[in-house]
Amino acid sequence: MQYNGAPREGGFCLRRVAKACEPPFVIPLSVGSLSGAAAEDYCAINQQNNRCEAVLDLQRSRACPLSMDTQCGCERDQDNNCASSGEAGLCRTVGVFANRCTYRCGVDDDCPTGRTCTGTSPKHCK
Repeated sequence: MQYNGAPREGGFCLRRVAKACEPPFVIPLSVGSLSGAAAEDYCAINQQNNRCEAVLDLQRSRACPLSMDTQCGCERDQDNNCASSGEAGLCRTVGVFANRCTYRCGVDDDCPTGRTCTGTSPKHCK
């Protein structure tokens, strides 16, 4: 996968398009698997604006108690602390919870089912 046009090291498990895609994994990505399998279509996120870590933080309702965007969208150590400064994540009010991790979006399908793309500067999943 990539983020903002740059290749990412490592990989993420993605569902095959043939198995059906669900928001926010609705953008087809045709690539070979890191396991060496031939290229096929996978359900992916918008890699220009988002990283899988930011999507996972929202899905896990991760808190960002210092109200800092850099607390979201990061790789985490074994204690679930950011191992580096977060990228692509935002710290905003999500639902009724203040200081929760979310990420940028353009349309509702960029967000998990049940979440909407709203707000300003920038729009984010809420």
